Amino acid sequence: MNLNADMIAAIAAAVAAAQPQRKAKGAKKAKGQPRQKLTDEQKAVNAKANATVAEKLFSDAGFENCVAHETIRTYDKWVEAGRRVVKGQKALRTPKGMALFHLDQTQPIAPAN
Repeated sequence: MNLNADMIAAIAAAVAAAQPQRKAKGAKKAKGQPRQKLTDEQKAVNAKANATVAEKLFSDAGFENCVAHETIRTYDKWVEAGRRVVKGQKALRTPKGMALFHLDQTQPIAPAN
């Protein structure tokens, strides 16, 4: 009987050692260095690069007059500008995943009667 209990204890110890340790409930992951904030110059460079990518993306798709922030915007920005995306129109996605629409894919929002 004692030999059997010792075997069970040894097997339980081996299984426990082989299994990965679980975090305690509510334990937070250790964080490394905080992300550094971009300077205004870096933000301007990134915005220019993103605008160039968006303009090329829409030009290659066959749209004319492609100007970022004027004829190319996100859905929410078109709504803020008083336009809505026409039903069935598909967004073009930038490599960073931003969904954008061209002016030709929108129409003015009709005033409520």
